[in-house]
Amino acid sequence: MKMKKIGKQIYGIFLLLGIILFLYSCEYKEIADADYPQQKIYLTTASYGVYDVNTPPASEHEAYRFKLDFENGKFIIPLSVSRGGMDKGGEVRVNIFVQNDTIAKMVEAETLKYADESGNVREVKVLPEGKYTLPSGVAIPSGEDTGKFTLDVDFDFLESNINELFAIAIHIDSQDREVSKGLNTTVVVIDTKFMEVVSSFTYKQDDANPNRIIFTNTSNGAVSVLWDFGDGATSTEMNPTHVYATKGRKMVTLKSTGILGTGDTKEGKVEIWDKKGVTWFFPNGVRPFQNDGVFVGPFSTLKDWNMNSSVRYITEGSISVGGWGPGDDGIIHMEPSPWPDGVKASNAHIWCTKKLPRGEYYVNFNVGASGIEPNGVSEGSPCFLNLNFIAVKGNTMPDITDIDNNPNVLGGLKFRKTAEETGYKNWYIQEKSWEWDFKFTVEEEMEVSIGFVASFGRASFFRIFNINQFNQLAFD
Repeated sequence: MKMKKIGKQIYGIFLLLGIILFLYSCEYKEIADADYPQQKIYLTTASYGVYDVNTPPASEHEAYRFKLDFENGKFIIPLSVSRGGMDKGGEVRVNIFVQNDTIAKMVEAETLKYADESGNVREVKVLPEGKYTLPSGVAIPSGEDTGKFTLDVDFDFLESNINELFAIAIHIDSQDREVSKGLNTTVVVIDTKFMEVVSSFTYKQDDANPNRIIFTNTSNGAVSVLWDFGDGATSTEMNPTHVYATKGRKMVTLKSTGILGTGDTKEGKVEIWDKKGVTWFFPNGVRPFQNDGVFVGPFSTLKDWNMNSSVRYITEGSISVGGWGPGDDGIIHMEPSPWPDGVKASNAHIWCTKKLPRGEYYVNFNVGASGIEPNGVSEGSPCFLNLNFIAVKGNTMPDITDIDNNPNVLGGLKFRKTAEETGYKNWYIQEKSWEWDFKFTVEEEMEVSIGFVASFGRASFFRIFNINQFNQLAFD
C-alpha cells in the first residue's frame, strides 16, 4: 500500500512538470513571434535642434566631445546617427548632406539667435565651404545601435576668427530604413569665443560658517585652473570651497588655462565679513534721515543727527534739510533757499558719532539727483558744489578746508565741481552711479563720526535717499 502511494506521488510530480514545460514553451513561442517596433533612423544631436559647441568639454568622457588634432590642424566634432526600436538586425546605410538654407530660415524666424553680454544680437555666419570636411555617408553595423562620424573643421580658420559664430546644418536620409521626421537635421554652431581664455570668479560666504568661502569659476574657456587662496592653500578644482582660519581681507589668485594652452590670471579680493557685525551706526535704520515734524513750506529739518550752525531752517535764509514733506521721510535734501539765489551755506556739518571696535567697515548709500545747474550763469558767478561724505576720528567733523590730507579722516567720498570746470553746463553726481560706497579701518577701539561736510554755491544741491549697508570686517 505504501509503495502504491509513493508511485502515485511521483506520477503526480512528473505530470505537473510536464504541464509547466508545455505552458512555458507556448509562452516563449508567443514572445518570439511578437512584432517588434519598426526601426527608425535619427541624427543623434537633432533631438536638441541646435548643437552648440561653445564651452570646453566637462570631462574626458563627455558624450559629444570635440577633439583637437594639432598635428593635422583639425577641430574634430564627433557626431552619430542611431536606430530606434528593439530590432538591431541588418546594416543600415545613411546619407549625410549639408543643408545650409536651414540656417537662414532659422535666423529669420529668430529660432537661431545669440546675444552678447550687452544684449546685442550676434551674427551667425555659415561655416564656409573648404573649411570643413564631412563624410557623404555612414553605416550602422548590424547588431549595433549607432554609426559614428565626425565633422572636421579647419582649426587655423577658427583660431583666426576668435569671438565669431559659425554654423553648419547637417541633414540625413536613408534608402534602407525610415528616417524620423524632425530628427533628421541638426545645426552645429561653433562659438569660437571659448577658445580665448579669460579668468574670472565670484564668491560668497557660507551662512552657517562665515569663514567658509564658496568660489564659483566664471572664466571663459578654462579647461584647467589653479587657485591660490592667499593663505598658503591652493586647489585645482573648478569650483572649490575654502575655509579660512581668520577673518579679514584675502587676495585670491585664479590662473586658468584654455584649450590652446594659453593662460590668463585674475587677482581679486575676498573679504570675510563678520555676519553679526556691530550695532547699526546711523539713527532710524536704513532710512536714517527723518524729519522733526516741523515744516516750513515743504521742508523740515533732521532729527537725531548733529548739525552745526551753518545748517538752518529755510526761514533763516540758508539751506533746507530733511524730507520734502511728511511722506518723504528718509531723504536728506540740501540746497540754497530760495532756489537758486538764496543765501549760500558754507561749511555745513551733519554727522553722528559712535564708538567702534577695531576692524574694517563698509558704508553703502544711494545718492539722488545731486550736482550743479549753472543754467547760463555768467562767468565768475559762484556756482559750485563741495560735498564730502566722510568718516573721521573723534566726535566732531573737520572744517571743509581741513579735509584733504587730514590724518584723522579715515575714509570717504568727495564730490566737487564748479561751473568753470563744467564749461557752465549742468553736472550731476548720479550720472556716474546712483549707488556709492566707501571703506575705512579702525586700528583700535575709538569714537568715530560719519557724516557730511558741504559748501554750496549758486544753483547747487544734493539729495541722499538712504544708507543701505553698514558692515564690519572684523579682525580676529
